[in-house]
Amino acid sequence: MDKPQLDHIRSAVRGVLEESAAFKRLAPEAQAQLAHSMVNVSSYLADPAWLDAASSPARAKALASAWRRIPDRWPSTPRA
Repeated sequence: MDKPQLDHIRSAVRGVLEESAAFKRLAPEAQAQLAHSMVNVSSYLADPAWLDAASSPARAKALASAWRRIPDRWPSTPRA
């Protein structure tokens, strides 16, 4: 993904998070971690290559890894 695309994703994620009262209540470290994970997931989903079966296993592992790093704020959410 090129820099302009990534900058656009970062801007969109920032816009969503800045509107969230729950995000604002998080500790700065948790905010940074959540924002970083959301950018990772969003950039993955914005890349049409994720549908390519040959690259999907590695990309799926990266997505799962990002998901596991999100702080467990919702105990009922299953974690792999």
